[in-house]
Amino acid sequence: RSLPMAVRGRPAASISVKCEPYPGGAECKPGSTDLSYGNLQFHMGSLSKSAGNMKTFFPHWPDFSEKVTGRYSLEQTSGPGQNLEFKRGCFWGLGTCHWIQFGSYNLKQIVDGDGVPVEPAYSEFMDYMGEIPLMVWSGFK
Repeated sequence: RSLPMAVRGRPAASISVKCEPYPGGAECKPGSTDLSYGNLQFHMGSLSKSAGNMKTFFPHWPDFSEKVTGRYSLEQTSGPGQNLEFKRGCFWGLGTCHWIQFGSYNLKQIVDGDGVPVEPAYSEFMDYMGEIPLMVWSGFK
């Protein structure tokens, strides 16, 4: 699936998600094939080429920065019956070798696919955000 987004007048950007068995070294269950692990790719225009490199994020940098690439993952870290939690892994390196973890963060599900709040995460998030206007996307099918 791809999610389009605008990026400062450049070609349309999108993120593709490929769910696959967990490859090892991730935080979800070894050998899992239950959509608890996925690779994310960032694209600019064409979906046939990943744009997850430093040159894309910093166009004024020298052309060599194209060789500094990223690999991104989405890993379910919660067990069955628990509120869904995920690790959004960000790994950086040269070419296809990504050995430096930098920029990773954790996510919690706050609404289900029908937009119904998932407690206690929803209330905790609303308390944290206070009066800031929010838009939450649910029901992706």
